[in-house]
Amino acid sequence: MRHWIVSILLGTLITSASCVVAAEPLRIRHLKPQSNEDIRNSYFVSLLQAAMEITKEEYGPYELSESNEFVYQSRVFWLLENQREFDVAWSMTSSEREEKVKPIRIPLMKGLLGVRLFIIRDDRRDKFSSVESLDDLRKLTALQGHDWPDTKILSANKLPVRTIPQYSEMFKQISQGRFDYFPRGVLEIYGELEATPYHNLIAEPHLLLTYPAPIYFFVNKDNKVLAERLEKGLRELIANGEFDRLFREHPAHRKALQDMQLEKRRVLRLSNPGLTPETPLDEPDLWWDVSLFSKTPAL
Repeated sequence: MRHWIVSILLGTLITSASCVVAAEPLRIRHLKPQSNEDIRNSYFVSLLQAAMEITKEEYGPYELSESNEFVYQSRVFWLLENQREFDVAWSMTSSEREEKVKPIRIPLMKGLLGVRLFIIRDDRRDKFSSVESLDDLRKLTALQGHDWPDTKILSANKLPVRTIPQYSEMFKQISQGRFDYFPRGVLEIYGELEATPYHNLIAEPHLLLTYPAPIYFFVNKDNKVLAERLEKGLRELIANGEFDRLFREHPAHRKALQDMQLEKRRVLRLSNPGLTPETPLDEPDLWWDVSLFSKTPAL
């Protein structure tokens, strides 16, 4: 009898301990913004949370947390590759990045990160109104981040480009006239102009630069469960319409989608030499308009 009671008690304790372990949430660490003016993170965090939430019944509870400090893109990928400090990142893809970490090949911004408008000084709009070709644009100098894939894309297409590391400093440099233009994703530019303290900056109204440049979630190559969960969650969000709702209703996107008027702009197409063959250009439902990238020139 005593042995029977002890067995029951031990079984209860083991079951209780198992429940505690099962209830432990999966902790997912992601990057904090570079500055208070950096509004780029909020959409990706909301999409990450939605993908985790819709898969919670199958995969269990989760907990998102932000890093203590900002880390530049190149460092983030090193940390992901070495399983240090971060569990998920989001960025434009490149063949180099896909070799180091695992991409979830669903374009989080539906390809519109590669549809670029220019932040310029208001008093320089006439200089840009005369640009009709890439050769004309090559007479001007772009500003980009020192470790951004866009920098290599512009350089590969023989566009003069200068780099600095600080995102918020880029607006100041353009405002002071040190460089001619700062190419920004069409979904980023309007929110950024509202947030910047430099009121002599505008979105150039006539030109459009395009190149295929999907932005993905990335995880460590050994983190197969998180990779599987994110892809399944994102595809479920696409299927039930929640992905498009989040995409269209995010405050920075809503204004951009109303104001961008892509059909009225002169399109200048670039090639992206860092694009991998696995890029899902054959899944048009994942893109805003895949035809924007179907006629990219050869380098």
